[in-house]
Amino acid sequence: MKSPDRPGVSVVALSPLLHFSVPPARLVDADFRFHLLGAPGDIVRWAEAEAPPSGLTVVMQAESFSARDLTSLPRPMWLWFSAPLVLAPSSDIPSGSLSEQLVHERLATTGKLVDALRPDDVDAVIVADESSRAVLADKGFRVLVSSLPMDDDHIDTDYVGPQSYSVGTFSAETPHQKVYRDALEVQPKQLSLALTGKDYWKSARLEVSAGLVIHPDANRCFPMEALVHLASGHTLISEPLRPLFGLEPGLDYFEVTSPSEAFHVMEYLGRSPEVTRLMAYRGKQKSQHFRASATWARLLGELPH
Repeated sequence: MKSPDRPGVSVVALSPLLHFSVPPARLVDADFRFHLLGAPGDIVRWAEAEAPPSGLTVVMQAESFSARDLTSLPRPMWLWFSAPLVLAPSSDIPSGSLSEQLVHERLATTGKLVDALRPDDVDAVIVADESSRAVLADKGFRVLVSSLPMDDDHIDTDYVGPQSYSVGTFSAETPHQKVYRDALEVQPKQLSLALTGKDYWKSARLEVSAGLVIHPDANRCFPMEALVHLASGHTLISEPLRPLFGLEPGLDYFEVTSPSEAFHVMEYLGRSPEVTRLMAYRGKQKSQHFRASATWARLLGELPH
């Protein structure tokens, strides 16, 4: 039951992994509720049937929704963009390639969404990088830069060294991810998060010792699955993460720039899994920087709600 003295926060998302963005109730001065949608169009039905009569609505993966649906939601309302709004300067994408086409198609779609929104349609916007912040600030939006939050309780789980070697990945759905995986000589185990969410993952996380992260497209970002693997104590193998938010490639995670590099790292870990325990431990320690309680306390203190 919602406390009369604590504001309500409804976190709405399409990915079950974003259940990990919600902080433990005992650590924040707000009542958080996570709502998983089956499709972008479901957000209107959720607002009509399930949205609480008061409190803040936070739409994660805001780039996945239409401006019309977003502007129909109850206020106050924040948008949280998971993908960059511009091409990351460090993204080395071959000119004329399918990867370049996919990136520009996605950026064009997101750009149309931003252009269709007015600053007074939302109360605040959150992005992961400074370039995206500048785009929105120039249009008059109130915007902050933040990493995604990670559930404190998951960060605080004990590090458990792997008993055997196995690589898993949540990456599977986008054209870029499918092409990337098809180019791998050895396929990682496909991971998913059950409807029970975080409770299910407490045991499922021990089924793999390493996690492979493939970005949704060739534009570099910092997806939620990277945080889930780090906090789970897995050795992280990932396309370059941007921004790094304090992570050090080569020390906290393996940075790979092609399927062949990813395959060679996976092969190396298979031969010598014990040598990466320090990297997995360091990665888990660095996940402390992403505590949901601290992230949400900062945002609630700085943004209107």
